[in-house]
Amino acid sequence: MMKKKTIVVASNNRGKIKEIKAILPDFEILSLKEAGIISNPDETEDTFEGNALIKAKDAKKFTQHMVIADDSGLEVYCLNYLPGVLSKRFYACINSSIIEDNQNSDSYDKLNTKALLKIMRNIKHENRDARFVSCVALIKEDGTHAVFYGECEGRILFESRGRLGFGYDPIFMPNGFNLSFAEMSEEQKNKISHRSAALNKLKEYLND
Repeated sequence: MMKKKTIVVASNNRGKIKEIKAILPDFEILSLKEAGIISNPDETEDTFEGNALIKAKDAKKFTQHMVIADDSGLEVYCLNYLPGVLSKRFYACINSSIIEDNQNSDSYDKLNTKALLKIMRNIKHENRDARFVSCVALIKEDGTHAVFYGECEGRILFESRGRLGFGYDPIFMPNGFNLSFAEMSEEQKNKISHRSAALNKLKEYLND
């Protein structure tokens, strides 16, 4: 049997790593921790692509393997595409708060979700359209790079629903479904999600 090629993911987000492993089963997927890499660069760009490349390039300094970094977020149309690139730290941004780094990602997720629901509490159903966007940056073994985008259209619910997934999944319902991302099985979500769309483009590229 041919040995699987290794891809290091510039993340330690358990939910994200789990999704990537499910979507790219033909590769050995390693988180930063699993690869023995410490990398946490400042995400200073104002685009998903810019921040994905920052994370991928920094992690690539410490490994000979391919590296991918996903920068993704939720864009709410009535909020002028916020939270966008601020999705991961939305609560802190709108409250001028400093959140301790030792909090786990679930704590961040709940704060961010509650903050968005509060801002949108008086926005009518027909004005709650939104999309998830994912940009996956690949740094190949030779240092060259490529980027891949995926999107999923839907709307923001009035309250959290479901216990699966992560991030804003409990308040996002994709078009054509009556389930939030957090109510979907892993298999269901991975067929339609923004991240799976980007990763499937990456997979086609690597298999060419």
